[in-house]
Amino acid sequence: MTLFQKIKRAIPIAKRLLREKLAAEISYALLDKTTRKNVFKRKYDKHVLMVTLPAAFNKHLPKFHTSLLEALEAAKAFDELGYVVDCTTDNNTRIDLHKYDIIYCGRRVQAEVWRQNIPAKTIFFSPGAHPFFCFEATVQKNLAVKRDKGIWLTTSSRYLNELLLGYYVDNFADHVIVYGNQFVLDNYLKHDSRTERYSRLPAFYFDCHQPDLQHKDYSTARNGICWFGSLGLIHKGLDICIDIALAHPEVQLHICGATVREREFWNYYRPKIQGRNNIIDHGFVNIETEEFVQIMNQCAFVLHPSISEGGAPSVLNVVANAGLIPVVSKACGVDLPTDSAYVLDEISTAAFEETLLAAMKLSEEELRSRSAAVYEYVRANYTFAAFQQNIRSIIKRCVES
Repeated sequence: MTLFQKIKRAIPIAKRLLREKLAAEISYALLDKTTRKNVFKRKYDKHVLMVTLPAAFNKHLPKFHTSLLEALEAAKAFDELGYVVDCTTDNNTRIDLHKYDIIYCGRRVQAEVWRQNIPAKTIFFSPGAHPFFCFEATVQKNLAVKRDKGIWLTTSSRYLNELLLGYYVDNFADHVIVYGNQFVLDNYLKHDSRTERYSRLPAFYFDCHQPDLQHKDYSTARNGICWFGSLGLIHKGLDICIDIALAHPEVQLHICGATVREREFWNYYRPKIQGRNNIIDHGFVNIETEEFVQIMNQCAFVLHPSISEGGAPSVLNVVANAGLIPVVSKACGVDLPTDSAYVLDEISTAAFEETLLAAMKLSEEELRSRSAAVYEYVRANYTFAAFQQNIRSIIKRCVES
């Protein structure tokens, strides 16, 4: 082959690579790479980079999700230990990492730590179960939906959309903080015998309301169930809740927080629920409002058939602020008393349907008793004060070890 022929063959390849490079650069430029430097305005010698939500450092934090307060309290812990705290998003993979003594959170950025051989101490914060567990659960759920409904609803699942290294960053971190209960932690320890690297951090609830459970009307509320969630409607089991309500007109389903962006899900389910008086989609519901109180007064149960969670703060918030009786999956990663809550190993419509219908037949006195018991348990064991103490203790141990 002549030089001219080689050049001629190389030109289309070069054009394709150039297009891909240009597309990657444009895509990266459009990503949110918000960075906040020295969020507490300190003059310490040591520096930590927190790869988290920059909105956590706004003056007024909304109670839309516990993640903002989780990040802020972690930052306060580093501040108290004498670290200047910088913050950026996990999209900012080209940030200069060399000046930091500690890198906290973020799969993409932490992958860069090892690619660049950065000597910083690394602390990986896992907001849920091990990615291998989540990935397998996601595959099985998608297959089950396809088998039962004859359609793929994959865009309402949750995936770890990272480079392959992103799946393994926890294996290389100096410390791993696992958000959730022992079940969630055990899914990490299945893949790692270095138990000393791990710390378990229970979730917490927002203290917004103290319901009057003694005067709640359980004669009507016994038929009310609530799904309280956000992104990933298949992942978080809204399909199971809707299927139960479709099969049982006596069940009143209140959907709170389901995003309309998951068009594939709603293209399938919206025609099925239109005209059904027993299925009400409230959209986003602010937990601090009277609307939240009114909806919760109509319900006795919160259903959360999630395939993978980390402490399920949404469940804790509904129980702690409304006293709803949880009917949840074990994969939610939250410990609840077995005499007043229902924690299911099997995540299927049949399993949740059987459990719910049996629970709805309980007497008003038993429903009131279970509601009060689980309400008191969550309020005693998942306080924000306990979370504050735990996160400070864990971070101090990670920094000093």
